This record gives sequence, structure tokens and C-alpha cells, in this order.
Amino acid sequence: MNDDELEKREKEIERGNQAKAILDSEIFRESFDSVRADYMDSWEQSSIDDSAKREKIWMMVAHLDDVKSHIVSVLQTGLMSEKQLSDIPSINPSFEEDRGRLRTFLGG
Repeated sequence: MNDDELEKREKEIERGNQAKAILDSEIFRESFDSVRADYMDSWEQSSIDDSAKREKIWMMVAHLDDVKSHIVSVLQTGLMSEKQLSDIPSINPSFEEDRGRLRTFLGG
């Protein structure tokens, strides 16, 4: 793993940590669930004859789900990058903490 790959993995891990913090956030969960429930209530209460309104609401629900799916994808990428870096053999714990020496060890 070269320097660029290591930096890419580190960035993915950081983004994954941010995504996890968002998904674990009580205010995010509350907001997401509340908005989604409001959309679904509007959709259920809409007239069956108002197909344009129903379709618009359904698209809003789908887009809201897309946002959450993207955040989950960023989290999963970070977890995979973390696994890849953890699979790199270490000489000792202090060696892992010294990123400069780790990069040198990896051929970066």
C-alpha cells in the first residue's frame, strides 16, 4: 500500500466515522423519522384521484431514503478501509502510531 492509498483509506475512515456519528445522532434519527412519517401521512391522506400529488410525495420519500442510504454507504466504505488497514501487520503498537514510519514500512 503506497502513500496515496494509505491517505485515501485514512480519509475514508474519517468520513465513515462522521457518517456513523450522523446515523447515531438522536436529532438525525428523530428528524429523519419525523419527516418520513409526515411524508407517508400526506401520501396516505391524499386523494386517490390526485396522482400527481401522490407521485410527488412518493418521490420525496424515495429521495429522503436515498440520503440515508448514501450516509450508510460512506460508513460501510470507512469500515472496509479500517479493516484493510488493520490487516497490515504491525511491528508494535507504537509503530502504528507513527504514521511516517508506517508509510516508510509500506513502501510509500
